[in-house]
Amino acid sequence: SVNAQTQEYINLTIRLLDYENKPLFEGNSYPTLKIYYTNGTIKSVTCEAAVCTLTNFSTGSYSFKVYWRSVEVAYVNKTITATDKVINITCNARKVRIRVVDDKDIKIKNVDVSFLGPLPGYQNSYAFNTGEGEIVKLLPFGTYRLGSAIWQWEVDDKTFSVDISPGNTMEYVVGINADFIKIQGKVMHSLTLVFYTLDEEELVGDEAEVELEFYYRGKWARMLNQRLSSSNKITLSPLPYGEYRVTLYWEEVPLFSETISVDENLYDQLEDDMLKLTVSMYRSLVVRFVNAQGEALEDMYVVLISPYGENSTYKTDDTGKIRLANITAGVYVAKLRWIAGYAEVELDLTPEKISGHMVEVVVDFYNVNFEIYPKGSDTLPEGLRVSFKCNNVLLWNESLKEEENIWENSFEKLYSKAVYTLRVRYMNYTLYDEKINIKVGTVKVELDLYDLTVRVLSSSNSTLSGAQVLLRYPRGEVRRSETGEGGECFFKHLIAGYGTYEMDIYWKGFLVGSFTLEDEDISKGRIDVRVNVYDLLFKVYDTLRRGLHGVNVKVYLRNFTSTVLLANVTTDPTGLAKISNVPVPSGYDVVFDIDYKSKYVIKNVVLENPGKIKEITLDVLVEIFGFPLSTIETLALVGGATVGSIGIYLFIRWYTFKKEVSHMFLESQPTPESYEEYYPGYESERGKKKSLWKRLKERLRELFGGKEEEEYEEEYDVFG
Repeated sequence: SVNAQTQEYINLTIRLLDYENKPLFEGNSYPTLKIYYTNGTIKSVTCEAAVCTLTNFSTGSYSFKVYWRSVEVAYVNKTITATDKVINITCNARKVRIRVVDDKDIKIKNVDVSFLGPLPGYQNSYAFNTGEGEIVKLLPFGTYRLGSAIWQWEVDDKTFSVDISPGNTMEYVVGINADFIKIQGKVMHSLTLVFYTLDEEELVGDEAEVELEFYYRGKWARMLNQRLSSSNKITLSPLPYGEYRVTLYWEEVPLFSETISVDENLYDQLEDDMLKLTVSMYRSLVVRFVNAQGEALEDMYVVLISPYGENSTYKTDDTGKIRLANITAGVYVAKLRWIAGYAEVELDLTPEKISGHMVEVVVDFYNVNFEIYPKGSDTLPEGLRVSFKCNNVLLWNESLKEEENIWENSFEKLYSKAVYTLRVRYMNYTLYDEKINIKVGTVKVELDLYDLTVRVLSSSNSTLSGAQVLLRYPRGEVRRSETGEGGECFFKHLIAGYGTYEMDIYWKGFLVGSFTLEDEDISKGRIDVRVNVYDLLFKVYDTLRRGLHGVNVKVYLRNFTSTVLLANVTTDPTGLAKISNVPVPSGYDVVFDIDYKSKYVIKNVVLENPGKIKEITLDVLVEIFGFPLSTIETLALVGGATVGSIGIYLFIRWYTFKKEVSHMFLESQPTPESYEEYYPGYESERGKKKSLWKRLKERLRELFGGKEEEEYEEEYDVFG
């Protein structure tokens, strides 16, 4: 009751604790506190984190009830005074470990469990999931009855919801000394299935596939498919009690099926904790393949087709044998894989036909050798491709890695009834394409390949080293070469039979010759070609047809767009200038310039015939002190000299005449001796006159070529 006269108001904190004095809450689930007043009023409070804070709470006597999961877990009557600040209420609830285990007492993951209780007063339902195998839940004290235990059983990529409850009569107590609930589920901890053949051998192989089905909700549900690739065992762990159907497929054909009841009684059927299952198969069988001569067909792949249409592949050993593993009885088809296909033979592998675990099969095969060589070349070219086909299947498809004199290859175990074709190609040209009869043993193939030596000559038959030779194949492919010493270049592995070759010759960057080569030319192995390369000769004369030395000659190539200087030479003492190996391509003119001592200059003269010597006459008659004079200039010079000579002559004649006249006048005069006596300088004056006359004679001699005095006197007389 609450005394109204002494009533006070306080702030009160109420802490709700479980039986272990820990806060009474779990996750986001909180207890409910109900406060009963004496006047019959009820106040309900949800205590978050198990703590309730009451403000302006009046003192007095109250009744407190605590509910956890809708179950009353505490009932307390308490008088609240002004000194009360915090009170604790301990509840009849505690944390309980819940675990579901298999028949080996190993916990099971991911089980949904539900309980009813706590009994006897409540019929609440509690549902939990065991998660990783065990969960801890805060439960009120009391007795709980198991409602269900549903296991989310995951097998491979499937999940089955299976009831593994031991029964709905199982009860579990939660109390002061009971904090653990263990549920014994109807689950077998582990089951291993092991498969054997009729000859007590382990059944192992990729062809064997086991399908395991579980009778689930009234029908068979496939739960697992597993191949016996490396082991004859399949282990399931854990698995719920129930009906299972085991089916074994061999190459996808069912050979074995059996239903197994999994419960506690199955342990009586186990051997070494494994359930042994026997399949109607044999572990091993030997088949031997031979050719028509009885020789073993070794290293051959064999495809074995079962009666159910499934294939398996084997390879014969050096005795022609294959060993079949995990083979079922029946009629099979054997396909022997040879280089171009398969040879089929029927195999009856029923127990009545098998003797000593071996069967022998005869197949016809032949061996063939190939010899490929060139007709006109020293070697076969690198890149030569051979294609050998059988029924459109390539048996031999290879390119020659390096040059060979002869290409040999051999094939074994060729099926005689097939059609064979040999094709040889080089540079996109087919050299051979014929059907082959493999029964001949050796097939010889000669190819139309030729080596060709080309010698390049100038127009004067001199060899040209360093000429560029471009050879264009009939289909446009191009090969290049350069002439070496002797003007020769070499082309290997030319192909005949596809038309003409076009050959272009370049000299110093100019096209100087184009030729067409027929198959006949190619097959000869050697040809000479003459190109438009000339030795240019220039002969420069003066007016008297004497060679002029030192004349500068410049030679050009000219077309509509450009002019190219080829050479700059000077004439020798005979007036000859030579320019060797000059290219004269089509469409170009040979043009030359002449320059003689900068006085005689002739430009842009077209050389009409480069193969002949070009003669040039310059109007040069004589040279005075190295300076050339034309005819007119020479005549002018001679005329001037003649006029001068006549003047000198007239002067001399005049002087002589004067002297003679003077002498005549002086005859009557005294003798010179007498003059000398009286005129001492007279003889000296006479000597001077003689000296003057002598100098005149010498100058005249120079003018008339230095002749002797007698000749001069004769010419002088004539001249006079």
